[in-house]
Amino acid sequence: GISANPIEMSSLLNSGEATEMKKQGKLVKDSDVIELLFEQLLKAEYRNGIVVDGFPRNKIQAAILKLLHEKMLELKREFQKHTEIADKFHRPRFTVAVLYIDEATSVERQTKRGKVAIEHNLKVEQTGIGTLVEIRTTDTNIDSMRARYAVFKQHYDTLFSLKDFFHFNLIDATGTLNQVEESIKAQF
Repeated sequence: GISANPIEMSSLLNSGEATEMKKQGKLVKDSDVIELLFEQLLKAEYRNGIVVDGFPRNKIQAAILKLLHEKMLELKREFQKHTEIADKFHRPRFTVAVLYIDEATSVERQTKRGKVAIEHNLKVEQTGIGTLVEIRTTDTNIDSMRARYAVFKQHYDTLFSLKDFFHFNLIDATGTLNQVEESIKAQF
């Protein structure tokens, strides 16, 4: 099984430009996303598999994911027989999971996350105990929340089209956190 911690794309995308794009609920440039992801994927800790959260998000990223998979299959075929490095080329297995949620629930959860972060930071500032957490514009500004959801909906069909290429799971994320976690565990 997969033992490495997941790669969370939102955590990798911390440049000034990327942060500004995220604040507006927009997507970061594909070239930046791909470069950062591939740098992570080359790390030894991910050799036996990895969960990538937040990728792909659009048609270009989905196309690159397919190309990566094809190249990995090609390399496996090329080196699997009669070479000293055959054991380095595992059969790639890509699984795509999309957590689906309606806009109202998404906005409600983002609003709650923003309020919790603000309250937490206020407590840290008052007591001096703890660490401040990031307060995202997409968790405090209703227009940014809706813009973020609109981007998800705009690219939903692209994500759904990946079911023709990879093992695919559509997970209902409208339940409680525990229910959603159980749904995810059941798929993997």
